[in-house]
Amino acid sequence: MQLWLEQIEKARERSEGVDLQSLADYARDKTPRDLGTFKQLEDRRNFLRESLGDDEKSAVAYERIIAGSEIQDVNYLARGARAAKAVGRIVIRDTAGRLGGYGTGFLIAPGVLITNNHVLPSIEACRRSEAQFEFELDIDGTALNAVTYGLETQALFFTSKGLDFTVVAVAAASTVGEGQLAHYGFLPLVGATGKVSDGEWLTIIQHPNGDRKQVCVRENKLLKRTDDVLWYSTDTLGGSSGSPVFSNDWYVVALHHSGVPQERDGRTQTISGRDYDPRTDGEQDIKWIANEGIRISRIVDTLQSALPAHPLLQPVFGATPENSRLMLPSVDLLQSTSTHVPGTTPAPGPLIQQPPNRKTTMNDMQSGGRRTLTVTLGIEADGSVAVLRSGPAPRPANRWTPSKRPAPRRRRNPRRPSTYPSMRPTTTARASTAASSRPASLNCRYTCRCSERPSPRRPRNWSTPPEARTC
Repeated sequence: MQLWLEQIEKARERSEGVDLQSLADYARDKTPRDLGTFKQLEDRRNFLRESLGDDEKSAVAYERIIAGSEIQDVNYLARGARAAKAVGRIVIRDTAGRLGGYGTGFLIAPGVLITNNHVLPSIEACRRSEAQFEFELDIDGTALNAVTYGLETQALFFTSKGLDFTVVAVAAASTVGEGQLAHYGFLPLVGATGKVSDGEWLTIIQHPNGDRKQVCVRENKLLKRTDDVLWYSTDTLGGSSGSPVFSNDWYVVALHHSGVPQERDGRTQTISGRDYDPRTDGEQDIKWIANEGIRISRIVDTLQSALPAHPLLQPVFGATPENSRLMLPSVDLLQSTSTHVPGTTPAPGPLIQQPPNRKTTMNDMQSGGRRTLTVTLGIEADGSVAVLRSGPAPRPANRWTPSKRPAPRRRRNPRRPSTYPSMRPTTTARASTAASSRPASLNCRYTCRCSERPSPRRPRNWSTPPEARTC
């Protein structure tokens, strides 16, 4: 509690001279074009060009961002769900194992977790504390059981009280529940600037009050920045300390750690309109003007200065805008399961990509470039999914083709007579006389082409005699 109150006091000191309440009201209907400085917008343009690798595509994305558009591609939600896998709840315990509170943390490299210093301030605080993943609701609203992992301070522990962050190693195997830590992936920390500009929308994934994982995607606007922190209007509650703050394209831009409270006569106010009392009130009772997050670029610089050769941190130091972009291939869960043990959650395998220098074109699709695969999935009792078998779809036997279509059978008229009494054979002279004594339009009653009058219905088994077949 004391460490947390110290962070609030630091946030108050940093915000002196800045009227964040007026800035929040002013920025409510403003765009990044209105709020961002020239350098911020240029850094943003360059970052998009480097991360997307396409000048035309990055230009379209840049114009949409600085215009303040809230419209996103529909895969924004699916990519966010994938990013959320790496976010977990920190269960804080003292050396005797007694519960002391909750926080939030997330994986930044294989086996490495980051949270706030005021959540895990020392090696002693980590000995009995735990990281829990999948403490959330599934797609059907069913509460999942958390998978718990221990912390391994002997492999890695580093903390900074000034920037309020701690990085610590996490055990690869779970202590409660079945799973491997690699299953959750990690969120790269990109040290380059330009990930976000003032006025852009932010998203935060958190465990508020230690509850199940939640996300806030409304009224999340970046208000202002300093060299060390970002101020933003995202809604958070107690227990959200250590949460990742994302840009619209799911880059982590800040580590949430505190906020700037509303004050009256020099005293912090609560949401109920009274003075804050630390003896009876908690973090969730404070009325915040703006929230504060530590900039990722400062965290990366600090780690690189302190532990430049640490093997667990090399993925952090090697992260670039291009190789850290959160992609969402449709084969995210397709993997080899030859060693999969039923009842466990398999780790994601390598991503399946197109061969280099080969792109699928419209001509490929029009010329039969589509390919069909058959995938057999196994669903365990805990909800995990594994690929049991995959390969090309078998070709069906006796496949029908247009050239093999059987010829239709000709149907006989059931009312057709075999004979017609009035059309019995007659002599040629009689037929000629009868024909010459009638108008030309009536010469042929049945099948001759010269008749303009329709033929009457022909009885069953009717046949035309030779005399009636010519005019």
